[in-house]
Amino acid sequence: MLHRYERINLNKDVFEVFLSGGVPDITRFFEAFAGKPIQEIPLSELFVICEKVISVTQFVSKIERTSKGGEMNLKIRC
Repeated sequence: MLHRYERINLNKDVFEVFLSGGVPDITRFFEAFAGKPIQEIPLSELFVICEKVISVTQFVSKIERTSKGGEMNLKIRC
């Protein structure tokens, strides 16, 4: 029998929330990357930080951003 395992690194608090069946509040990760409160992060900077957080946590494999007619779309691939 073939078993495939992938390793990811999670913050202890985030892991405990997942373990309890909840959804963690990850705003502090965005604030740590930006060096300022989440309310002060411009949307364009937030997208860049989102890509970094996803890269570090390895929750998804890729994020694609597209703009069309003043609308911004994100496509997240697992």
